Amino acid sequence: LETPLVLVGHSLGGFNVKLYAALYPEDVAGMVLVDPAEERAGERMRAFLRKEHGASIAARTELLDLSFFPFLVDRYRACADAAKAKPLDPSSDFYKRCSDPVRAPLGPEIAAERARIQVGAAYQEAQASEIAYSVYGDLRGDAAYKALFKRGMLGSRPLIVLTHSIYDPEDPIDVASTEGWIRLHEEDARLSSRGRRRTVPNTHHNIEIEAPQAIVDAIGEVLNDLDMKH
Repeated sequence: LETPLVLVGHSLGGFNVKLYAALYPEDVAGMVLVDPAEERAGERMRAFLRKEHGASIAARTELLDLSFFPFLVDRYRACADAAKAKPLDPSSDFYKRCSDPVRAPLGPEIAAERARIQVGAAYQEAQASEIAYSVYGDLRGDAAYKALFKRGMLGSRPLIVLTHSIYDPEDPIDVASTEGWIRLHEEDARLSSRGRRRTVPNTHHNIEIEAPQAIVDAIGEVLNDLDMKH
């Protein structure tokens, strides 16, 4: 591919895009980060959550995150081990824990292909590896990330960060986590002098499924910004 590129990433892919842009800025013209995963989330949110929600809610929010991702690593490792022994049974509860649910907006062809590959070892191994070596599963990079990601480090590259909007307003942990997430995404936007963040209405984490046009529009804005720059 010819560089520089406009990179688009969702979730773990959003963090990977941010990291790639920081390590290889000459390859990147602009970015769209779609509800991106965040490095050192507990550390970065801690002071804000304590101030806004108190020490108890802040600690519960951080501890929940710290326990959740090791749990996922173990779960998907068990899925991969089981699939290596024999294909998973699509009718079992175990399969449901190891697979992505059917998402109707993606259509029947993608649903059928997912059903075909998710029972097998190759898919399950890839899924287990992705989370185990992700920013959440492998924390060895945290010190490097802390030194690397600084306000304005991406210069004037166009950058749009999209954040999901739906949460449970009756759950104090979900409220605190959502407010913290928005704060981290705003920090992402400040990596560039032309960064901005927006919340996408009526969406959960999978914005690309529930509101794909929001991503298309964001990409168009980044491309327009680049045209104006030149």
